[in-house]
Amino acid sequence: MSVADQILNFVKTLVWPAVVVTAVLTFRPQLARLISRVTEVSAAGASVKFSDEVDELADTADSVLREVRGNFAPEETPPLPVSTLQVEKEPTAAFLDAYRELETAAREVAVASGATSPLLIPVLKGLADKDLLPDEAVHLGEELRSIRNRVAHALQHLTPEDATGLVAAANSLANACRAITEGIEDPD
Repeated sequence: MSVADQILNFVKTLVWPAVVVTAVLTFRPQLARLISRVTEVSAAGASVKFSDEVDELADTADSVLREVRGNFAPEETPPLPVSTLQVEKEPTAAFLDAYRELETAAREVAVASGATSPLLIPVLKGLADKDLLPDEAVHLGEELRSIRNRVAHALQHLTPEDATGLVAAANSLANACRAITEGIEDPD
């Protein structure tokens, strides 16, 4: 084996470690934020559990719904039906269904409020600007949209526990939008 072959083999062994070190150094802040949110990792199914983040989103959504109900619809809005079996068997599908219901509720409140855009985030921002929805609802909507995009494009895999919290958050925000719609359409 010649000296050139030995050098080439040596360089080949250093390429992957160098790539990994470069990636870690380049994405250090993003990795630190991601690692701080992870509470469980499963190697075989490649799933990561973000339960603390999900619990916080669900709590925020409940608080938004309680505030909106106090302003518009004091009676209980029934929760949107989501099968526990669906969450257990297809957590991604369960969350995407709940998010689609949220988008539907946003379109309905957009029509009732005269919003210029039927898209979720502009609708939430418009309602917050009119003090019909608390500001944290906009952040909640942005977080749910971000998770929806990651899940829909297979960049994030949901566990049933995460899906349960995310479905609850999406349902609460959808119910808040529906309560506002009812309050606008029937102010009495």
